[in-house]
Amino acid sequence: MPETLNMVDTLLSMDANLLQGLRTQMHVHTSTLYKKGRTKCRLNEPFMPSNETRIVVPFSPTKDEAEKSYQESLRLRYEQMHDIVDGSNFDSTDEFLEYCYVKSDRDYIEILRADYVNKADRGTSDLQKSLMKILEKNPKIEYSAALRQLGKEMLEAV
Repeated sequence: MPETLNMVDTLLSMDANLLQGLRTQMHVHTSTLYKKGRTKCRLNEPFMPSNETRIVVPFSPTKDEAEKSYQESLRLRYEQMHDIVDGSNFDSTDEFLEYCYVKSDRDYIEILRADYVNKADRGTSDLQKSLMKILEKNPKIEYSAALRQLGKEMLEAV
């Protein structure tokens, strides 16, 4: 992953001086970010601060109750810290971490990992699973034919 981080750091900059005179896109909280009765921005703005580029990998699913409890406590801590970031101004990331009683960089990464959800990993719907089963049984079938077969099975089930 170090090569990925180097590429990101090469292509992107957070230097405000480089943005002077350029047209920039700023995040603004509009009504579309609060759809369906949400009270928080659906893009999870503001983002948590960091002194360096990081790639955050989510926790693996676990059945261990102690591990689930630990991850849930970290997720709650993330929510508290996110509320603090949203309502306060800090001069540095270190000041923010000190204010939130985060003891180490490792602890901070664990907190960030607890709330991370990769959109691709949210799970597969039951319909998608059914479609996958049809495609596994008939690997040569076209996707559209598999969809028709799934639709037919659904109609017959009603």
